[in-house]
Amino acid sequence: MPDHRQNLSLSYLQTIMAEPSLVSFLEQCGGTKLYVPKTLGLERTTVRSCPLEALVSWTHKKSLRENFGGRTVSVPMGKNYLAECYRKAGLESREIAQKLRISIRRVRDLAAASSGADSLSHEVSK
Repeated sequence: MPDHRQNLSLSYLQTIMAEPSLVSFLEQCGGTKLYVPKTLGLERTTVRSCPLEALVSWTHKKSLRENFGGRTVSVPMGKNYLAECYRKAGLESREIAQKLRISIRRVRDLAAASSGADSLSHEVSK
């Protein structure tokens, strides 16, 4: 039996969703597996609904349907991406760590990796 599982990459998701939608999607579905129906965007079906239905445009639904329709896909956790978005939104390191269930040190390391170490590292001493 062929394996119908694939991974959605974060870079692909960034091309089909606006940042606020992607943040919400990753918060709700990151680290899970989703079934992408072959009918995504074509019709409303109560048999198998997909969280992507409400988050992407018709054009992107077509792309998802063509690339992943009828398959189960793994959704990335996207913690690095979420940490950066939260940082841009003005959240403090402790808040980011709590939301992502990671250590403050990891938040600091992520900030350093994205060249934002100065803005987050001073918050750790608060």
